[in-house]
Amino acid sequence: MVRRHSWALLLVVLAQSTSESLAEPSPRTVWTTSRFIGTPDPPKPFTVELAFPKFEMPNLVYLEREPATDTYLLVQHVVNWNGPTRILRVRPAGSAEDAELLLELRHLVYSFAFHPDFEQNGFIYFFGNRRDASFAHE
Repeated sequence: MVRRHSWALLLVVLAQSTSESLAEPSPRTVWTTSRFIGTPDPPKPFTVELAFPKFEMPNLVYLEREPATDTYLLVQHVVNWNGPTRILRVRPAGSAEDAELLLELRHLVYSFAFHPDFEQNGFIYFFGNRRDASFAHE
């Protein structure tokens, strides 16, 4: 018996809340106490500028700043994005001729990551595409 009364009470409450939500909304209160004057300025347009104006090299794949230095390491695919791969070190103000070759691999490398303790151990992890395990021993 108590259950029937609870269900009936629940249905009445639901019906009343539904009818109130379908009623006309109350008119919006106009804000007249705001101190805001004018309209917000639109965002400034983005501009594009070359990060390395003297540096031109084809097939660059990845670039990252070397920790605790002012140099960058980059990955370059030498032949039509199909390998071999070169890992080069460059300075921001340098040109492609000033790039220092660190490593040349026969396989594709897409990116790399520096070990968290790179400054102490010098470990760099390369990410590439190779079907067998010989890549790790090269």
